[in-house]
Amino acid sequence: MSLIEDLSKDKRVVLYVVAVALAIISIGFFGLKFGLDLEGGSYLQLQLQGAQAQIDVSPEKILEYQFNATSVERRAQSYVVMVPGIIEADAADDLGYVGAKVAAGENSTKITIPASAESIVLTYLKNNLDADVKLNVNVAPVRYEILTNVTRDSLNALLAPVGGRVPEGEDTFVEGVTEETMQDTKRVLDSKLNRLGLQDIKVKPVGGRFLLIDMAGADVAQAQEIVGKPGKFEIRIQTENNESVHVL
Repeated sequence: MSLIEDLSKDKRVVLYVVAVALAIISIGFFGLKFGLDLEGGSYLQLQLQGAQAQIDVSPEKILEYQFNATSVERRAQSYVVMVPGIIEADAADDLGYVGAKVAAGENSTKITIPASAESIVLTYLKNNLDADVKLNVNVAPVRYEILTNVTRDSLNALLAPVGGRVPEGEDTFVEGVTEETMQDTKRVLDSKLNRLGLQDIKVKPVGGRFLLIDMAGADVAQAQEIVGKPGKFEIRIQTENNESVHVL
């Protein structure tokens, strides 16, 4: 018995062949279409730029570098920083250390900063990246979620002056934001659109780095005005024949 005869007796094979044949016939009659059917509208694809990283650095080294300190000592829940000369009373506040106490002596200044080791690192990253940084304590070791475009190399360069680095390993630096940040951003956009009476516009997470804002019925100018530009957008306009073109 030939192979073809054997296969022809298998109902699954027969059904598969029939399905393929029907699909080919359908393509011949109706054509093949790709993409989203958003006729007369557009959609915004918002990329949430960010990364999650473990940081290996001494908070004492950070404070020593920031204040040009002669000594840094951890005492209970605070850090005591000794600085040569007299400095401004709000010098610590300017660096983000709210609640710090400054006591000037004859030839030096003592700064007492109530902070944890993680908050010192967090403040250093915020100041130097000019970006929002969150501490994720739900994982061990803790990770810092950096909400801007950053790479492992650029982060290592930033940490080098204070003797820090991102540890080796694939899981010590991960591109993308946390699920919590993704959902928070989605809620903000949903709320903003709903306040404008645009409940029909849907915001959907796509993967771990994108939010798709389905704006069927709105042109690009309206889309940009409604949503603004809080990140990097890929905007497409629906045109004829279910095809789309990049405009930004």
